[in-house]
Amino acid sequence: SRYLPGGRIINISKDRTIYFGAPNDTTGVPRLYAIDSDGIEKWRFEEEHTGVPSTPAVSDDGSVYFGHFDPSSYIMALNPDSISKWSFDVGDRVNGVSVDEDGSVYFTSENRLITKVGPAGDKKWQVQDPLTFGSTPITIPGDKDIYLGFDWSGYPGFYRLKGEDGSLVWQNRPPINTSGVFDPVFDRETDKFYTVTGGYIISVSRSDGVIDSHLFAFGVPATTKVAIFEDILVMGVDFSLQNPASGQAVLGLSKADKSIIWTFPVDSRVNSQVAVDADGNLYFATRNGLIYSLDRDGKERWVFDLGAPTELYPILGENAVFIGVGGSAGGKLVKIADY
Repeated sequence: SRYLPGGRIINISKDRTIYFGAPNDTTGVPRLYAIDSDGIEKWRFEEEHTGVPSTPAVSDDGSVYFGHFDPSSYIMALNPDSISKWSFDVGDRVNGVSVDEDGSVYFTSENRLITKVGPAGDKKWQVQDPLTFGSTPITIPGDKDIYLGFDWSGYPGFYRLKGEDGSLVWQNRPPINTSGVFDPVFDRETDKFYTVTGGYIISVSRSDGVIDSHLFAFGVPATTKVAIFEDILVMGVDFSLQNPASGQAVLGLSKADKSIIWTFPVDSRVNSQVAVDADGNLYFATRNGLIYSLDRDGKERWVFDLGAPTELYPILGENAVFIGVGGSAGGKLVKIADY
């Protein structure tokens, strides 16, 4: 493990470099760190008068793009060696960031803007929208458009915007009034996006935005995004609102008919996202600081106790699991090898 002040969300690039942002209680200057898979620091980027870097996005050429937690309104781009490429002031806090194959960057911000910035840091377009400020634009290799989910007073919805100019291709929402919706996840096999809200699995056609919704557990909120492996949909859920004795669990659903295949009870709330490896094994963390690995049939493979609570989720590297964890002395980035 390595010291990870603040325990922020991490990301791993194709060359296995691990990136995360953190505050600095000594100097007060936030940092973005890059370390290799053995925990050796490659570089750190410090910046005055900005907030802590948020989850970075990494392009195919190794460039790094990130916004900030309050109070900064900048999105920044770094070369793979940490030299600054450009910065762009959007006027309010940047939320989710994504990058396409051409190196263009898409992001939402708290002032209700969806913005595209080109590889050189020039604004390509900007769309004012009251609904998508908390979501992360989705880019798909080979597709020039972008996709977003939103939550409109409890009604989940979805957009497709032209990557060229930000104009609307389609917009749709199901007739379901629930609280909260996670960013949709794209499944190339079915050419659909999947998300979960209020006990419903929602699928959205990429081509025309047609929506199907299937109830699997009425009124049960999800605690993670949907994870997809072949014919299975996996997510964390919170049964405690409906039945306090049922508590927290991870569910595996059939992608074909959305029926529940298996249920795995856990010790506490499941954090945000479930990771899936190439063999269909699942990895997730709970608020109590336990990391679980299940096989695709929902059977436990192993459990690892981090020794401290965490609100973060595991990221997979080559034969290893990485996760940030908090603690009284700050935070750590933990590597669990040979998964």
